[in-house]
Amino acid sequence: MGAWCHEAGTQGACSCAARLSESGFDGEQWTIYRLSSMNDKPICCVSPVALELPAEAIEVAEDLARVSKALAHPIRVRIVQLLLARETCLCGQIVDELPVSQATVSQHLKVLKDAGLIRGEIDGPRVCYCADRAALGRHAELLGALVGVQPNQDLEVVR
Repeated sequence: MGAWCHEAGTQGACSCAARLSESGFDGEQWTIYRLSSMNDKPICCVSPVALELPAEAIEVAEDLARVSKALAHPIRVRIVQLLLARETCLCGQIVDELPVSQATVSQHLKVLKDAGLIRGEIDGPRVCYCADRAALGRHAELLGALVGVQPNQDLEVVR
């Protein structure tokens, strides 16, 4: 089944795809878009020129994605909120505050610790956790920078 051609208004062979292929565009440059979630007919479009990001921007994006993934569960968000609400580290009290088992809390704490959002310190037979405020602040700045990104007016859409 062919793509829905936005120029021809039909499904099947795409006239703009054939014309642009003759111009030297290869299949790697094509992106298939859907008109809407209610319409499963894809349309063809040529993607803009690949955006080459500096290594630092890629590293920031990966860091932000890792932290976002760690905070993608409501229990983990609640754990961070609990730790931020206290000036001291919490040991066993976290389990008492949440509607999940101790084993589940431990798994969520591990994800948050691996993401660098909290610190765990061994205190005898237990581990006490506290929020890493510096790391959380850095990630809040990254998110703020992402929200503040302006569109690149220099890029143009090839039609």
